[in-house]
Amino acid sequence: MGVERILLALLALLGAAFVLGGQGLAFRADIAFGPGFVPVVTGAALALSCVVQALRQRRRSAAASSVHGSNAAGVDDQSLEDHRPNYRGMLLALAILVAGAAAMVLGSVLIPVFIITVLLSWLVLGHGLGRSLVVAVGTNAVIYVIFALWLGLPVQ
Repeated sequence: MGVERILLALLALLGAAFVLGGQGLAFRADIAFGPGFVPVVTGAALALSCVVQALRQRRRSAAASSVHGSNAAGVDDQSLEDHRPNYRGMLLALAILVAGAAAMVLGSVLIPVFIITVLLSWLVLGHGLGRSLVVAVGTNAVIYVIFALWLGLPVQ
């Protein structure tokens, strides 16, 4: 749990750095978003996500300690088994992301993002194939709406 808290703190600091770095840039232009929009919104979302995850983690550990007994060192043996890092999942996710990023140089963004989303949802998160397809379609739709329709940027 200590490593997860350190990672959350570092990611929250990174989010704060994005927000601070975007302060000198215009958030809005005349009719469009300014150059400060993406770093400020991304940084705020990252920091907020870290805070929410830390609160959820704290609530889970409090609930687990009230349900399970602790050993002499004060460490809950059951929670240690439940919270071991999923190295297979991390390596698989890394391989999927690297392969997807490499595929994007072929000219398309939406197709690799769709495949990445399906594979991460299905193989790493353990969702069913149907749910993974729905998540991928929804993700691509949101990407298309934001970039192509809202920001007017070409998305292939």
